[in-house]
Amino acid sequence: MKTLRGFLTEANKKAIVTFMIGPPGVGKTTYVKKEGLKNVLSRDDIVMNHGYRLGLTDYNLIFSKIDQNSVNKELNSKFDKLVKDGKNFVIDMTMMNKKSRSKFLSRIPKYYRKIAVSFETDLNTLKKRNKMRTAEGKNLPLNLLKQMLLSYEPPTEEEGFDDIEIKKI
Repeated sequence: MKTLRGFLTEANKKAIVTFMIGPPGVGKTTYVKKEGLKNVLSRDDIVMNHGYRLGLTDYNLIFSKIDQNSVNKELNSKFDKLVKDGKNFVIDMTMMNKKSRSKFLSRIPKYYRKIAVSFETDLNTLKKRNKMRTAEGKNLPLNLLKQMLLSYEPPTEEEGFDDIEIKKI
């Protein structure tokens, strides 16, 4: 049985994990930078770092050339270390549906406060932003953007989130 001191100690230890949810180009990473959030877990960053080591800077080209299993292994290793160290951190990935979020939510200890920041937008806005991402090689085919929007499931408390913020873009 926990004592009052045990409860208070646990409450003071409450770490925070923030899930940035939304399709590519909606503004998740821009929001993270603007807010000055630290300890950002981003699959895109890992992909780009692998590319830089190969002398490549075009995201789509890098993505096609590197071993995705290696990227996933590194992503999971970084995630596990952040959790083990009890760090506040941000997961900056699309995570458009419950299944994709559950892969992380199921591995986060109860003492973490879980926050979802979900960016919702329409296809026309995504098309415009997708064109702007051409310079960095991160533009996606229109059918993939449509597919992602159709797969979107808003985050819920039933999934395990303590707080949910929806941003309409």
